[in-house]
Amino acid sequence: MTELVSWIKNIAIFYIVAALILQLIPGKEYHKYIRVFIGMITIILIVNPLSRILGNKEDLSEYFKSNYNLQMEDELIAELEIMGELREKAILEDYILPVQNNIKKYTDSIGVKYIDSIITVETDERSEDFGKITNIELMVQCDYTQADELIEIEIKNYLVNFYNLEKRNINVNISNSG
Repeated sequence: MTELVSWIKNIAIFYIVAALILQLIPGKEYHKYIRVFIGMITIILIVNPLSRILGNKEDLSEYFKSNYNLQMEDELIAELEIMGELREKAILEDYILPVQNNIKKYTDSIGVKYIDSIITVETDERSEDFGKITNIELMVQCDYTQADELIEIEIKNYLVNFYNLEKRNINVNISNSG
């Protein structure tokens, strides 16, 4: 009988502490994690004494702890993968932006209006070309009086020499403003 009273006291005290913790945490974004944790502890508090009465020698708390750790590990791995992808994207953007600025500066210097560019960089770490620019697609605008083919050749020659690319990996789209 004293075990039953002790068991009920433990559950009641746990719920009081859990309610206090939920009230003390300022942001609502962590409440769902805390509720999951509270639910697991509640299951352990309720089932563990029952399993001992029924003769089960395995401690259920160890089972729940291991499963909870596996779940937390999976969530952590997923978050790390997302952070890694975001970091990789930010690094790539930091690499591409100066290239785009250089191309814009060059096109402005020859009297062609820079519209946009798409820079492709090899991101496969196993490739021998890792980190190199592999393709440039450039959109520019020029006056109708300028010869499109000559401008395209001039821009391609600059990009071939400056970025060590092959001409077939450079696409220049010229639109006329007039």
